[in-house]
Amino acid sequence: MVELTGRDYERVLTLVATLLDTAMTGDHDPDTWQPRLPWPVVLAELTRSLHAPWGFVVGIDASGTTRVPAWEPVELGRRALPAMVEQAVRRRVPVTDTKLGLLLPAPAGARRLIVLGRADAAFTDHERACLDRLRPILTSLDNHFQHLQAWHTTLTRPHTARPATEGHPVALAAEHRLTPRELTVLTLLAEGLTAPAIAHRLGTTTRTTHKHLENLYRKLRTHDRLLTVLRAQTLGLLPPAGCTAQGGCERGDT
Repeated sequence: MVELTGRDYERVLTLVATLLDTAMTGDHDPDTWQPRLPWPVVLAELTRSLHAPWGFVVGIDASGTTRVPAWEPVELGRRALPAMVEQAVRRRVPVTDTKLGLLLPAPAGARRLIVLGRADAAFTDHERACLDRLRPILTSLDNHFQHLQAWHTTLTRPHTARPATEGHPVALAAEHRLTPRELTVLTLLAEGLTAPAIAHRLGTTTRTTHKHLENLYRKLRTHDRLLTVLRAQTLGLLPPAGCTAQGGCERGDT
């Protein structure tokens, strides 16, 4: 029986770190730049590293609605996937000798579930422990992507108020050389979160968050949190106060 090795574990960590830094597609073209869905790539690496013939990722929102952003192999979606998803959601974290389940925390009553399985060979305690050790970084990836998606949704909706003299927010992000992680920190900064709170939300360290803040100050030519948010709003990198991904923009609607 082949087990997950330290090299396999490092490959997953490297993959997730790469996705955090390259979380947008379209080469900064405003017409094609979209948050990159990371789960198909991550799931493919997890099934490979853990020698799992099949697996899927399911998201469950606060209302109980499910969405499956990734599954392996492709044929699984046409075969047993619906029944397997229903069973996994009902049991929340399905764990048997031949099945692994990893539940990722998500805000507002939502949750993300990763399920991996084999036909007969049991997963070892070492493999289960390694998957559990990946929980923080996978949670960080999930939170990062959700915030980046909300930023993109808010700023690219037609009725969002933006400075008339400025360009598309996606092009502006590229112009100011902001990385996806820096954009995520910027959006949380605009919510009034402190560095420790941002770190907690993204599943990273306060030291790493401070590093991102320093980069934002340097790139936007500011020196504190408030000026950074105001500068980003003036440039069109953040929506005006009152705009949200869910509820529109008060300034733009009135």
